[in-house]
Amino acid sequence: MVQGKGKKDRYLPLSKHLIRVLKKYIEAEKPEDFLFGEPRFDYKDYRQKGIRKQMVLSHEEFIRRFAMHILPKRFVKIRHYGFLSSTWKRMKLKNLQQNLGIQLKEKLPPKAFQPKCSCCKVGNLVTIATFDLRGPPSWFLEMSQNFEKPKI
Repeated sequence: MVQGKGKKDRYLPLSKHLIRVLKKYIEAEKPEDFLFGEPRFDYKDYRQKGIRKQMVLSHEEFIRRFAMHILPKRFVKIRHYGFLSSTWKRMKLKNLQQNLGIQLKEKLPPKAFQPKCSCCKVGNLVTIATFDLRGPPSWFLEMSQNFEKPKI
């Protein structure tokens, strides 16, 4: 805001994400005046044979309509629909591939997870015993005391 209270310029910090969303919205809708006047948009009225008109919105209505397009956390836009949707693929894709004579590649079974040494990243670690929160059981302590300690 230029020349705000006390004749000082005011700046409003916006997140990078919000700036990107606003830029996309401005490019798509092409509003003429939305900061200090009422927001105005050009649109086609298809009820009247596609005549181009101008819509004037209040600031509250502009923000409400803009907020309708912001998804809540954990929600994702649906990117695939029609014949690319997962439901269609599951039901009809195999039949379509058979009719077209496409050879399907057989999936190899996944390799079993084998942890590697965290220091040298060589060799596979084998689990001998797992301990609960109270520590190793007495049989493990007796067994480990019988081994000689390595000389460092």
